[in-house]
Parts: sequence; C-alpha cells; structure tokens
Amino acid sequence: MRWRVAPAVVVCLLSVLPLAAQPVPSPPPGPGIRLYVNCDTSGCDFDFMRTEMPFVDHVRNRQDADVYVLATGRSTGSGGTEVTLKFIGQGPFKGLDDEIVFAMGQNDSEDVRRRDFVQTLKLGLARYAARTELRRKLQLTEQKAPGGPATGAPRSGKDPWDFWVFRISMNGNLSAEQSSEYLSLSGSATANRTTEAWKLNFSGSVSHYESRYTFSDGSGYTSVRRNYSSGALVVKSLTDHWSVGARGSVGTSSYYNQDLAVKAAPAIEYNFFPYSQSTRRQFIARYSIGYNYFDYKEITLYGKQTESLPSQSFLVGLDVKQPWGSVSGDVEGSQYLNDLSKWNLWLGGYVSLKLLKGLSLNLSASTSWIRDQIYLPRGSATNEEVLVRQRQLATSYRYSAYFGISYSFGSIFSNVVNPRMGGSGGYYY
Repeated sequence: MRWRVAPAVVVCLLSVLPLAAQPVPSPPPGPGIRLYVNCDTSGCDFDFMRTEMPFVDHVRNRQDADVYVLATGRSTGSGGTEVTLKFIGQGPFKGLDDEIVFAMGQNDSEDVRRRDFVQTLKLGLARYAARTELRRKLQLTEQKAPGGPATGAPRSGKDPWDFWVFRISMNGNLSAEQSSEYLSLSGSATANRTTEAWKLNFSGSVSHYESRYTFSDGSGYTSVRRNYSSGALVVKSLTDHWSVGARGSVGTSSYYNQDLAVKAAPAIEYNFFPYSQSTRRQFIARYSIGYNYFDYKEITLYGKQTESLPSQSFLVGLDVKQPWGSVSGDVEGSQYLNDLSKWNLWLGGYVSLKLLKGLSLNLSASTSWIRDQIYLPRGSATNEEVLVRQRQLATSYRYSAYFGISYSFGSIFSNVVNPRMGGSGGYYY
C-alpha cells in the first residue's frame, strides 16, 4: 500500500483524548504501540516526536518495537525534500507494512518541517492503532486553513516558474587572535529545473580565503587562495534504469595552479534498482568521456603552460538503507587518454550496523591512488606554503579511516523529554 501526501492538502490531526481527569506526571509505559524511528532526512526532531505523540511508547532499540519506521529523503527539483516513511510491522504487527511519500517545501521553516513530519507519521500509525485498544482513545479530525480552499475544491496544477528554482547566497567569516587572522568570503548562484524527464543544473561560485600570521620575531606571512567556477549539468531520463547527460565547467584555482580550466564530458548511467527506490537503495554504474583544457599560472613539472587533454572516467556506487543499518560505497576512477599512465582511482565506503540489541557499529574508510597531478608547478613549495596548504602538494596516495562502536542498556522506553539546563550558550563551567 503506497500513499502520497502533499503539504498543500487538508491537514489531518491525530489527537489523544484525556485518559483521566487529573494529570499523572511521567506515567509508566502502558498498553499501546512501541515505536522506533530511524531517521536520516529533514524534519526529524526526536524530542518533538515524544512530546507530540504521547499515545505511543518510544523505544531505544529496533528489536523492542512493534512498529519500525525507516525515514529517508531526497532533494526535489524545487529545493525541497521528498520524504519516504517505510512502516515495518514487528511482533503483533508482523507482515503489516506500509509506505507514505510526501514533500516538504524549500522555504518551509524547521518548525513547519518537523510538524509536517510528525503529522504524517501519526497518520501512518493510524492503521496500527486501529488494531489495538487505542482505537477507543484516538480521533482523526480535520483542520481547515483560514482562507484556504474548501475540502475537495480543485487546485490548479500550473507552475508560473515552469519548475525553475533560483538561489543566491553570500557568506563571510572573520576570526582573529593576537598572532593570526583569518578571513573568508564566498558567494554562489544556482538555477535548477527538475522534472521526471529532465534535470538541469547551472551554478557559479567565487571564494576568497586569506590568512595572516605574525611570528615571534615580528615578521609575518600572508596566505591567499582564490577560486572561481561555473558549471552545468544536463540529464535526460530514458527509463527507470537508464539516464544520459553531460557535465561542463569553467573555473580558476590558485590551489591547483590553474588560471583557467575548461571541462566538458557526456555520460551514461545505469541504476540496477529503479530510480524510484533511490531513497532506500541504489546501485549505479556511470561512464563518461570528455575534453579538458588547462591554462596554468606557473609552468608545470612537465614544462606545460597550456594543454588540451581527452579523458575518461567511471563510477560504481552502492547505497542501501535498511532496518539493520546502512551501507554505502563508491569506486571512482579517471584517466587521461593521451597518456594512460596518468590516472586516479578512489575507493570509499561507510557501514552502520545494528549488530545486537543496543549494540551499534560504524565504520568508514577511503583511499586513493594519484598518478595524474599534471598541474603541479615547477620548483618546491616553501615551508609556509606547506604549512598553510596554499597549493596542492605532490602525493601518490591519500587515505582516511574511522570506526566507532556503542552499546546502550537499561530501560527500553524513552518517552520523557526534559530540556532543563541543556545548553550553556558559550563556555561551560
């Protein structure tokens, strides 16, 4: 069973009737639904869920739940989020599964998003509550928006912007202490149009990073990095598994010794799972072949001031989110076709597993082999350039790794919210 709920439809509120005339503070868990929510998307506020959904018992472990909810999301063409709630029945509800898909708007506030999320979550739990004694204590009511259209009135499907979304942003950061100063300025502009058939993305950005240091002998050093870039992506959906497109960019980077870098590459992509399931699982393979032009600030190690190079690249990526956890991994490589010895290969992966009741394991690692640093300038970097990473240094590899394990035990319930003295607002004493 699959529902689709849009924010503009009539809002239904699931309210709880008082169980007794006098309030009982922090009541012990009683008969009802035990709920566990695994959320990786916009609108999740677990404290808000607990306060707005007192008719269920929120548990800390998936294994203790009667209903397990996996919430995933993906960006929409308008800059909002399409959220999928997958309801999985366990214990007395085993085999009773459901799914609801709804959209959150780009300009929705955090409060609107979390209320929309909880409201839809309540509606999804109604079919489970109807099979318990909660059916005698819950009501489904309608709240009409002031001045809004009457229930059942037709709504126009016309979009005056034809699905185009524009965004402009500017950012600045300044920090200083006695012997150092740091300034960053950046700005960007994007124009996107996303439909089921086409995906069009256009962007431009500029950034300036400046650091100043004063040494103990009174001397100083200033590091400046500037980057300008613009890009375009055009994708055509062919089937629920195949896509074709092209990507292009123009930019400059002091870090990569580039006065001008121009890249253009068509690509083809295949998803072994339907794209409609991308919030929960996708396994993609992509191949691209393209053209590159570089104009360098300084003559490179290979004696080049400018050069034009053909290249190819590939990507194989897996991303799975399931009740037992999530797994993602990518293998990505590129190569210059005029010199096959110039290549780059990157491998990375992330695993989050719910091993046992209360026991979780998180692992991530990545590594890359680098044989394509054709942009490196002649001469050695100064000590200052090395320390402040003002330019890319020669290297044949990179790697990183992370692991974490956690175990929790005790009461399975987590219904009570107590925010007292929860934040210091500054230094903590």
